[in-house]
Amino acid sequence: MEEYWLWLCSQSEIASKKMEKLLRVFGTPEELYRAKRGELEKLRFLKEWEMDRLLQKEENPSEVYHRQREREINFISREEKSFPKRLLSIADKPFGLFFKGRLPGEEKKSAAVIGARACTYAGQALAGQIGEELALADVEVISGMARGIDGCAQEAALRAGGESYAILGSGVDVIYPPEHQGLYESLCQIGGVISEFPPGSAPLAKHFPRRNRLISALADFVIVVEARERSGSLITVDCALEQGKEIYAVPGRPSDALSRGCNRLIAQGAGIFSSTEQVLEEQGIACKNIKKKEKKQIRLATKENLVYSCLDLRPKSLQRILDETKLPMDETIEILLKLQMREVIFEVTKNYYQRVL
Repeated sequence: MEEYWLWLCSQSEIASKKMEKLLRVFGTPEELYRAKRGELEKLRFLKEWEMDRLLQKEENPSEVYHRQREREINFISREEKSFPKRLLSIADKPFGLFFKGRLPGEEKKSAAVIGARACTYAGQALAGQIGEELALADVEVISGMARGIDGCAQEAALRAGGESYAILGSGVDVIYPPEHQGLYESLCQIGGVISEFPPGSAPLAKHFPRRNRLISALADFVIVVEARERSGSLITVDCALEQGKEIYAVPGRPSDALSRGCNRLIAQGAGIFSSTEQVLEEQGIACKNIKKKEKKQIRLATKENLVYSCLDLRPKSLQRILDETKLPMDETIEILLKLQMREVIFEVTKNYYQRVL
């Protein structure tokens, strides 16, 4: 029967609501697969192109199923006992999932860590810290393998020895973005990549809102690190709220565009993220394995301390450092080099500096 569920999931051009109606009419995917044109024509809700699509029998479903298994692409229908139970409780539950690697377990807690693709360096650092600390607390990290916050959190979770799962807006054999090939391969080994779209599906814009509902559904709670007022991350948050999940948002300065989405969420009742430990404690998750990084005992000369003190976790330009410290340029550059050698600051891009987290 699984091969017919796979065939049904491959009809992704047809709206899921219509496919649900068809299942109610025919009972099983196999009966729908075997339906004749005359039977479909009696259903007034189907368009001509949809009937044509359903009647195209280019390949035997069993052959497709086994060929995909040979490519290490797994498939599971929602009828199987091992299908993720978290997904069965949502209104628009998927018919099935394609995946490489594993599916998230039911025995562990999971957190979605999401945010802006074009994020700040401070946002990247914080996402990495959150991903690492969640992994140390044995919490699975769920995200979308996207650029920015998502990828940083997932990479850090894997480096810390944890598990992470990426929900894709493309087929599981399509690596998007392409620069995340290394992360993709790691996820396939230590976690999994998952999609409800059939192999070969391109990362189309219309796929991502549907992908986002699965990210929130697979998570016990959601952490938003950075988000603009109109952000794809907020679609995930809306889905999470509909699913009864708790949201935590990292607050930021009102003047920062990437903080406005998070600040709005907090104004609307989301929890304020102050630390991973705080969130874990509120979720009833033991966090004794999280060891706070010892702060470096920094003993600096007066002028070095002056330069160090004017830096924070947001990149600051050399010109601004000069304006604030009033030191000569050659002396400031020399101090910045010394601080970099002591690994207490780093140069983010040319002539932009920030503290090490």
